[in-house]
Amino acid sequence: DVWSVGCILAELHGRRPIFPGDDYVQQMNFMFNVLGTPSEEDLSFITNQKALRYIRSLKKRAPQPLQSLYPKANPLALDLMAKMLTFHPEKRISVAEALAHPYLKSLHDPKREPTCDRKFDFTFEHIPMNKPVIQAFMLEEICSFRPYVENNMKEFVATHLKLIDEPTTKKKKTDAQATEEKGHKRTLSH
Repeated sequence: DVWSVGCILAELHGRRPIFPGDDYVQQMNFMFNVLGTPSEEDLSFITNQKALRYIRSLKKRAPQPLQSLYPKANPLALDLMAKMLTFHPEKRISVAEALAHPYLKSLHDPKREPTCDRKFDFTFEHIPMNKPVIQAFMLEEICSFRPYVENNMKEFVATHLKLIDEPTTKKKKTDAQATEEKGHKRTLSH
């Protein structure tokens, strides 16, 4: 996303991460030391109550000018960086706006830059993750690259479901029934 690209742009100019941290609390403190404490309006998108309480408990800090952190950086790069590192996602520069920014003028060619016609569907993020769901997603992904796996899996699942559905208290087959069944299976597999 644009925030991540802004962090990478800062790292390219500073030769080190702009918001290093061993945990999310330390990382937030680095963010607020550089960008200043977010306003109440900028906090409106945060839904985690614990995070909100923590941020509101912090002493108000003013943003540092990015030029003080990157004195040799092109002013246009700093302008783009500031727009990418805007705290509230809805106020942050969009990808299209970033590509059209004057700092990227020599690299920007709208004719060679594909755009997505539709919004990405992130509904999968709301699916409760457990082992069977993750396994199903993994299988789906594998099958998208190796379609033959899907056919083999269908046979496998059908066979195992049949075994599961069969009653566990079967009457023992006679030797003649077992031999007849084996012969029948052999003719089907050849």
